[in-house]
This record gives sequence, structure tokens and C-alpha cells, in this order.
Amino acid sequence: MSSQKLTTEEAAAYLRLKPGTLEVWRCRGRGPKYQKIGRRVIYDRKKIDEYIESNTVLTTDTCPSLAKPATASNSGRGGGSK
Repeated sequence: MSSQKLTTEEAAAYLRLKPGTLEVWRCRGRGPKYQKIGRRVIYDRKKIDEYIESNTVLTTDTCPSLAKPATASNSGRGGGSK
């Protein structure tokens, strides 16, 4: 089964962006992958979902292994007396 194809306007609505944002991203080589058929631009919904997934940000709250252990050099920053 093939994935749903979306116009720029539909893809922008799905991403909660303005269509102009996707147009700018295309010019700058950013954003989700798209296809052109003639002058028409279409987005594959699966590729949009992959783009979203690839932009997931891990924080120390969601991925404790990213947390840096406290060190002695960090404990005295900002506020110590001279």
C-alpha cells in the first residue's frame, strides 16, 4: 500500500506550519523530502513522519544517560566570592 500524498498546503497543515515555510525550506534544502511531478510539489506523509522523528530532541529528562555528572569545577560557578 502506498503512503498518502499531500499538497504543500496539506503538508503544512499537518505540520502546523504556513505553506510559505515549506516553500522556503525547499529553497534552502531543509524540511521533509518531497517530489515534483512537472511543476507540482507533493509530499509523502510517511516521509513527513520520518522527518518529524529525525528531529526528535533528547533531553536529560527523557534520556538520563545524556546527563553530565556534577564535577567540582562546576559546583563553584557564578556567585562565589572573590
